[in-house]
This record gives sequence, C-alpha cells and structure tokens, in this order.
Amino acid sequence: MPDGPSSLSQNVTEAIPSFQARLDRADEHFKALSLEINRWLSLLHAFPVSELDAESGTTVVSVEIREHVPDSWGPILGDVLHNFRSSLDHLAYALTVAEQGAPLSPELERQTEFPIFATKDGFDKLGSSAIRGMSQQAQTTIEELQPYQRGADWALDPLWLLHELSNIDKHRRAALTSLHLEPMMEVRSGSFADVQIGISGPATPNDSPYVIGTYRRRDDEPDAQISPGYAYYVAFREDVAPKQYKVELILWTIGAHIRESVLGRLTPFL
Repeated sequence: MPDGPSSLSQNVTEAIPSFQARLDRADEHFKALSLEINRWLSLLHAFPVSELDAESGTTVVSVEIREHVPDSWGPILGDVLHNFRSSLDHLAYALTVAEQGAPLSPELERQTEFPIFATKDGFDKLGSSAIRGMSQQAQTTIEELQPYQRGADWALDPLWLLHELSNIDKHRRAALTSLHLEPMMEVRSGSFADVQIGISGPATPNDSPYVIGTYRRRDDEPDAQISPGYAYYVAFREDVAPKQYKVELILWTIGAHIRESVLGRLTPFL
C-alpha cells in the first residue's frame, strides 16, 4: 500500500531524474563516439588504384585499407547502449513507484524492469510479470511498444536492436563494428564492353586490397572514361543490426525512439 501522498510524490520525484539522467549520459557518450568516428574517417580516405591486365584487357580498381576501427570505441559504444537500456529499466521502476508507492516489496523491486520481446508468447510468459506493479494504462502501453507488434519487421524495431546489442555488450564482448564500403563506378563518357561493381560490405586490413570494381574498354572506344570511387562509413558487423546503416544512425534512432515513443507515451502515467 502507498505510504501516503507526500511519500508517493517524493519517491516519484526521485525516480524521474534517474531515467532522464541515464538518457542524458547516453547522449554524452553518443556525441563523443560520433566525434571519434568522424575524426577517424576524415584521416582514412585512400585513393583507388587501377591495374590493367594486358592479356584480358580488364582493369581492376581496388583500394587498400590500412587500419582496423579503433578498439577504444568498444567501451564508449557499450556506455551508450548500457545507459539507453538502463533508462528504460529506471523508467519501469518509476512507473511502478507511481502506482504502488514506496518502498516497493523486495520481490516487486527485484522483478520490475522494462520488458522487450520479439514474440507475444514470450511477453505473456515473462514480460507481463515485470510490469505487474504499474497502472493498467502503463502496462497496456508497454505491450503496445513491444517489437512483436511490428509483425514481420520486429527485428528492425529500435527496442529490439537495443536489446540485442546491449546483451552482446553486457554478456559477451564489445559489439563489433567495421568500416563499411559501398563501391561506385560512374561512366563519364563513351561506353564499355564490361563494367562490374564490387560488393558492398565490411572492409578491414585483412580484406585488402578491396576491389571497387572492374571494367574493360571496347576496342573502338579506347578513350572512354570511367570514374571509380566509394562511399564509406562505420557500421555494425553484428547480425542483429542492419549492416547498410551507420552506427551513428542506429544509435540515434534508438535514442529518438526512447525519447519520443517510449517516454512520450509513458511519462503521463508518472
């Protein structure tokens, strides 16, 4: 039972800055990581090198990658993920205190957390018990926010990405990242007998030289011009995260989803 209006107000007031402070801390680490990534990328650019195979007439365009992404990014990335995930659990605690008052029973305090599930069955069996101390409106809203509500796209839900990446960081290792290259071959003039563009994907010094593409000129157009190049950014190498997206974009999307969709819908119940 609640201790009374004054006790309830005090405990909710103390809980609210807790999840907000976690979000603010995640933002600080995110900004630091973004600066590190941008600085590293600005120093990395290498010009493609073209080599002609005289026998086949095919020119291979490649680029050499000399550096792995810095190991020092791992702890910073982990701090971002940890504080995002922790902010949700602190929010769950605040919602429970708002409904039950304080102190919570030892069992309720231990079991309260923000559930994230990819299936309704999993949520019904395990997730619902983690939010049983909240108001019915808060419980309904949290269920509506579950990744499984997206149907076939559940794996792209920002909360699911956070859940998986955070678990990797907490229980296994720093979430793996790498340089991601997207090769380009732009025909500037004339036509070619054959043009092949390399495959987009992670590129490390172990993969060097990385093939941007190949081309073969026509005998009757020896002066045809082609411009090879590549776009590059840092992406996750984990199977749980879309590899075609920048690390910064995925982290920003998770943070924006927490602030706008999760807090925006749940803070009215505090």
